[in-house]
Amino acid sequence: MRRADGLFEHIVAFGNLLAAERLAARGKRDREAVARFELHLERELIQLQQELIEDRYRPAAFYTFEVRDPKPRAICAAPFRDRVVHHAVCDVLEPVLERSAIFDSYACRVGKGTHAAIARAQQLARRHAFFLKCDVRRAGELCWRRLSRRRQRTKAFGRASARKSVELLSPAKPDSLNASARRAYRSFP
Repeated sequence: MRRADGLFEHIVAFGNLLAAERLAARGKRDREAVARFELHLERELIQLQQELIEDRYRPAAFYTFEVRDPKPRAICAAPFRDRVVHHAVCDVLEPVLERSAIFDSYACRVGKGTHAAIARAQQLARRHAFFLKCDVRRAGELCWRRLSRRRQRTKAFGRASARKSVELLSPAKPDSLNASARRAYRSFP
């Protein structure tokens, strides 16, 4: 894999944070948290940029709610400010990771998705008589455990000098989940 240097500088660039805020706010401008953030947009983005550069940024506690369609599920959502950081990271890292992603991975990829996955599954079903249908319980948690080892994370994103970029991808610390989020996460398979 080709190395991508200077990722952190691209992530914390003011223009990238501004574009990330626009993406995070899309379709949510009527929400109070978004309006509060956009009221002092420049100040909020500069403060966020400084926190990221000085390694003082810490994700806030998730808030939880339950949806019952089609079955009861607990949803843990990040506050708006943290979603801005998520978009800033994804905007920079997506092209880097896209180059090494396997073809038949369809979730959260531009130009792919549910319809493309179904079309590919139908194409494969016509060629092969058997298939395995399975659901990996807590797949995200398993993936983060594997990625949480520093050696694997730095291998994926270049040398150890990419430490700040890698740390932004680290799973949430236990204290970033509030008590109700921890209970909800444990109670749902």
